[in-house]
Amino acid sequence: MREILIELNRNKGVLGSLITLKDGIPVEAVLSEGVDLATFSATISEVGQTISKSERLLGIGELQQAIIETSTSRLFIADVGFGYLAVIAQLDVNVGMIKLLVTEAQKDIRNIRFEEG
Repeated sequence: MREILIELNRNKGVLGSLITLKDGIPVEAVLSEGVDLATFSATISEVGQTISKSERLLGIGELQQAIIETSTSRLFIADVGFGYLAVIAQLDVNVGMIKLLVTEAQKDIRNIRFEEG
């Protein structure tokens, strides 16, 4: 899984990536120095679960991906079955390209997890 994150991080504008379990325990991460892994992982888990709960309440399907835009960056979150993939990117990143890369990584992570057990 680390190789998938490293490959994601090689793309222009990507600042870091993480795979976390749904309970907030980090599985793998390639993040910028100074980022608190435990806090980031727990936060991604909480955001993913909140989005999923909201979608169920609204009856609009299950979370596949979400993009959150802040004043300084974009956060891409994808459900990978057992947890979440998160990618932090610069605000001016090519959103379509990163979304495509996240979709590919999402499929790869699901396949690895399935093969592992």
